[in-house]
Amino acid sequence: MSEWIKNKREILSKISDEKERKYVKLLLDTAEEAINFAQPSSFLNRNIKFEENSLICKKEKFVFDKNANFYLISFGKAAQTMANWFITNAPYSFNQILISSPDEPSDKIKNIPNCHFFRGGHPIPNDESIKAAKKTIEILSKLKEQDVCIFLISGGGSSLFELPIIKMDSYVKLMKLLLSSGATIHEINTVRKHFSQIKGGKIVNYTSANIYSFIISDVPGNDPTNISSGPTVMDTTTWEDCKRIIRKYKIEKKLPIEVKEILQDRHKQKNYETPKDREKFRKVNNVLIGSNQVVLNHLRENILEQNNIDGEIISYNIEGKAAKIGKWIAKKYVKKNPRERVFLWGGETTVELPKNTENIGKGGRNQELALSFVLKLGKNKKAYLIEFGTDGIDGNSEAAGAIVGPFTISNRLRKKEAKKSLKKHDTNSFFHKFHGEIITGYTGTNVMDVGVLIITRD
Repeated sequence: MSEWIKNKREILSKISDEKERKYVKLLLDTAEEAINFAQPSSFLNRNIKFEENSLICKKEKFVFDKNANFYLISFGKAAQTMANWFITNAPYSFNQILISSPDEPSDKIKNIPNCHFFRGGHPIPNDESIKAAKKTIEILSKLKEQDVCIFLISGGGSSLFELPIIKMDSYVKLMKLLLSSGATIHEINTVRKHFSQIKGGKIVNYTSANIYSFIISDVPGNDPTNISSGPTVMDTTTWEDCKRIIRKYKIEKKLPIEVKEILQDRHKQKNYETPKDREKFRKVNNVLIGSNQVVLNHLRENILEQNNIDGEIISYNIEGKAAKIGKWIAKKYVKKNPRERVFLWGGETTVELPKNTENIGKGGRNQELALSFVLKLGKNKKAYLIEFGTDGIDGNSEAAGAIVGPFTISNRLRKKEAKKSLKKHDTNSFFHKFHGEIITGYTGTNVMDVGVLIITRD
């Protein structure tokens, strides 16, 4: 098993109590196993088999035309690893390959012929994100009906691969307003789809070729219309949904003029509506190959059982404000549970930032959840929790998440500092100082966040 947590030894070295170290090590090992199991190559190996003119995925066989040319489009946080697996294992060569990833190209990717690489922006698109989308449209527009375009889609594609219907600065402002409003990922993506030329199934507007999308989910519920805003999936949301979301979070007055004009122009809305004709998707196949649910089931059935620990999955789809969820877990699953247990969960919480963001520090939803959890416990000395993003990045920090336990709030001064950090959304400063941050760097995958809680009798 690969060791993903770069500061693992440092974390363990700061814990003097042998029993505490045992539980912390188990949590760190579990986190690393989660990231290993969530690797794209792991999902792909378990789900996809190749034959000369066909591909078998989840017992379904896709047969290709003998005269087909093959193209590969990969975008998201797992873009490079997914693309590399396909290029290595597929028995046919690709005429053109396009990859949009948040990190630098690997040496393997650099040496692939006919490969267009773009380093897109996340969580806000950049010029490379736009170039990747434009190049994709150019490729798709030249394909013949018998050709095959394989899309490899993972979390983060909403911004890493984008072409707005409005000017870039207006789109960026709109996204920043939504991301800081407390809106759910489903609500944010509903707006994204409508202000995009390629999301919400709009990819079908550019080609009549065969499309096969293999998808790793990073959203609660694993709805393919929400994963990277569903570029190859038929969408059911409308412009009216967009307006409702914008009103709900009271951001109408802050919107750029260009956005306001479209929201008031029914003719433009009709032109940019997501395609609703099922016939357009007749040659499109979307297959989910990996998710948070698969990873959590693996952790419960293998890692925890090997240690003779009873594990229970709370939810695959936890949503809500991170700080409130942390308190809820402490109250419901620790204070009311006297026996030794392990609880697991997945999902994606949110952080609602104040209007004035000048004094906001470093942190993210996972670190906020962990710190609010341990603060809620008070003097309770029997719980250990790890909360992390499987992509390796939490908010605007360099950490993936945090680990907490009896050692986290050890005195009044530290408790006071923890409360201050939580209030200022500066949780990473606290965890960095007191050796609770989890550092992995980009992991090459993304199946949302994972949380594990151990309640002990000690």
